[in-house]
Amino acid sequence: MPVIEGSGHVLYAGGPVQTNQVMLLYRGDTFPDNAHHVFDGVCLGGDVGMVERILTGPDTEEAFRAYLGYSGWAPGQLENEMKTGSWITLPADPQALFEKDPTRVWGDILLTLSEAYHPYAEMPFDPSCN
Repeated sequence: MPVIEGSGHVLYAGGPVQTNQVMLLYRGDTFPDNAHHVFDGVCLGGDVGMVERILTGPDTEEAFRAYLGYSGWAPGQLENEMKTGSWITLPADPQALFEKDPTRVWGDILLTLSEAYHPYAEMPFDPSCN
């Protein structure tokens, strides 16, 4: 994505669907009309103008994360996985999304859960290194 080249921002792997499309999560007070509300103060979109504003504007709380591709589910699939306990849900946290070291988010969240999850907090990214 040319607008973030040389800016120090990372283009993260977002998932196996549409890996030729960049998805952007924004934190801010105002959003483009085509942005989709995710939770308070955070939207999903693809507006390059918003990214340029964040990169070139004055220091604010505005931020973004760029992802190549996304994950998707068939109709009802995610709901069924949640019913069977395949997912752990937590309150949305914009600080974890935009301010924490991305390499620590997963481990730090696991450490807030019961002790049963703590061994997973320090597992290597590549399980073969375990």
